[in-house]
Amino acid sequence: MANVVRYLFWLGKPAIVRDNEITIMQNWLVAQNTTFTVESIQPGDRIAIKTGPFKGEKGLVKEISKNRIQLLLLDLEMKITLNRA
Repeated sequence: MANVVRYLFWLGKPAIVRDNEITIMQNWLVAQNTTFTVESIQPGDRIAIKTGPFKGEKGLVKEISKNRIQLLLLDLEMKITLNRA
């Protein structure tokens, strides 16, 4: 295939990555020092991301510590860690 650098596999089978997922990941890679505000949230809360490269995505708060917040992005099935300022 033209323009293919590498195939992506999941559980030993070729994975399907939607165009919007690729765009989100590209935006995430070029975002530098994205800041965010945290409203009162607890582990287990479902949230909607309002700004930044993941704007519009829905997530599940997995863990909160003094310096970090871990989210599971539901549509992307991807866990991200955000550093708190």
